[in-house]
This record gives sequence, C-alpha cells and structure tokens, in this order.
Amino acid sequence: MKVVIALNGENSLSKSHFGDAESFMVLEITQENSEVTATFDNIHKKADETGEHGSKMKRKSVLSLFGKDVNLIIANRKSPNFDRISRETQIIPVVSHLTEINDIIKHIQTNFDYFTKLIADRKNDVEVGVVGI
Repeated sequence: MKVVIALNGENSLSKSHFGDAESFMVLEITQENSEVTATFDNIHKKADETGEHGSKMKRKSVLSLFGKDVNLIIANRKSPNFDRISRETQIIPVVSHLTEINDIIKHIQTNFDYFTKLIADRKNDVEVGVVGI
C-alpha cells in the first residue's frame, strides 16, 4: 500500500495538520517490508486559505503532490479537510498518536489485514471515515 506521512522536517510525525506539515514521506508498505520512495518539502504549506482554514484549493494542491494511487495519509492532528478527503476520494486519512515513523510502519504492518480491508472497502465506495491509530 502507498502511504504518505506528514513530517515536521526532522523525520518524525508533524504535530500540525496534514496540509501544514513541513514535508512528506512517501512509503510503499507490505506486511513484511517498507520502502521510502520519496521525501519532499510541502510546497503548498502556505497556499492561500482565504476565508476559512481547510480550503478546497489547499486540499487539492496538497493532494496533487502524491498522485491518485495513495491509500493512506497520516498526520498527528485531524485536518479540517480529512472528512472531505474520506468522502470525496479513495484516500483514507489516518490520525496517529504514534509519533515515530518506525512505530507507525510497524503498526500498519501488524494490522495489515485491517488496513487492506479498509482500502478495499474504500475502492468499493464504502465510506470508512477518518481512522485513528
């Protein structure tokens, strides 16, 4: 599965909302292995949010960084856009109390069947909402 983790710039989970993270780490995770396929700065962090926080424009700008094959996006805080993302895309937003990247990966691998089922449900247009770990 393809997972994007919001980082604070120091390779640990950002304490901000997903779209306000300093950078992102993209991983391919299987039950046995994980591989970082990319890390990059959040070039849309300062995207215009005229009106309210959690704008549609910023959401689309940030999600456009990853392509359409992302399964999970992970942040420490629930973004105002997480509910919209869970309804309007096949991406599953995850709010994590775990802050170390290796702990997050291990949790996904330990619960791989659960996450695989959520991904399959989402691909079949079943709403799964925002998931907590």
